[in-house]
Amino acid sequence: MGFGVILTKVMIVVLQLLVAVVVVGSFATLATGDFDLQYGEPDFVFTEDFEDIETLLEEGVSINITVPLNLTIGGYWPVTDFHYSFILQTGTWNYTGGISPMDIEPGETADLSLNESINYFPSEDDVYDLITAGTDFAFSMSISMGYLDNMFNFGADITATLTVGPFLEIGFDDDNVTYDGTSLKVPVKFDPIAEQLDDILDQLVEEFGLDPDDLPFDPSNFSEEDIFELLPEGVELPFFGASFTDEDGNELWNGSASMTIVNGTPVVVIDITPEELEAMQGQGADLKIGIDLGSLPSIEDEIPEEAQEIFKALDGQMILKGPADGIIDKALEEEG
Repeated sequence: MGFGVILTKVMIVVLQLLVAVVVVGSFATLATGDFDLQYGEPDFVFTEDFEDIETLLEEGVSINITVPLNLTIGGYWPVTDFHYSFILQTGTWNYTGGISPMDIEPGETADLSLNESINYFPSEDDVYDLITAGTDFAFSMSISMGYLDNMFNFGADITATLTVGPFLEIGFDDDNVTYDGTSLKVPVKFDPIAEQLDDILDQLVEEFGLDPDDLPFDPSNFSEEDIFELLPEGVELPFFGASFTDEDGNELWNGSASMTIVNGTPVVVIDITPEELEAMQGQGADLKIGIDLGSLPSIEDEIPEEAQEIFKALDGQMILKGPADGIIDKALEEEG
């Protein structure tokens, strides 16, 4: 066989491959041009009111998820095996849903939007976070379909983050943090308790045998500032613990803390080194403050009995939680 014959056969093979590529490319262009998938941003609506903690535990928090989704099909071929699945999750809790595969005929626009109501049932350990700090949910949705008898397959992924709550906004005043290289001082700031939390306070009053008439504030119109207004200016409350956790909830640091009243504002005081702060910088840290009344007897003469009763009702509870990256940055800036 001469060289010319071999070259001719090679050229024929190459030509056949080029034709195959052009044909497949034409089908792909036709396929992508014959239908149009339009989807919008996920929208979340959740219940903002509940009667009491018991109802919250029994009935959960209702979360309604909507994702606009429209599929327009032209040409002569149907879309086959159209389906989607989604998952909503936080911590160890998750919810999965979706639709079974279905065929959609050409020449129409189909509204395939996701609209589903889900109940999240927080555990007893999660209720406080839900109320005071909010709970982050990760949402992911996967869409899949075939075309030209599944010769071509197409898909799309949608992700979003949903924060449910907080129903009560408690935080730290990052702008007025001070640090001298040893003592980190973080002022506390409050927003008034939302109306739907009135019953929670009523439960605490009832559970611990307190007479609402004896309280120096109206439980139905209450903010945490009322607690600290009971405390003398400059008094130091040593019965607090502090911890820094990363965005996944892993503990980065823990130790003791105290609280003092400065110009009517509660200030959290934490003894921590610059090296410990630097190790946590940029990790999406949260600062948590909890109550441990082990040292209460030593200062009982310094604070009113009404305040003691309130702190006893909160013993063992986390009472403050908020983002800490700004606190850490400001502290290191102050120290520097």
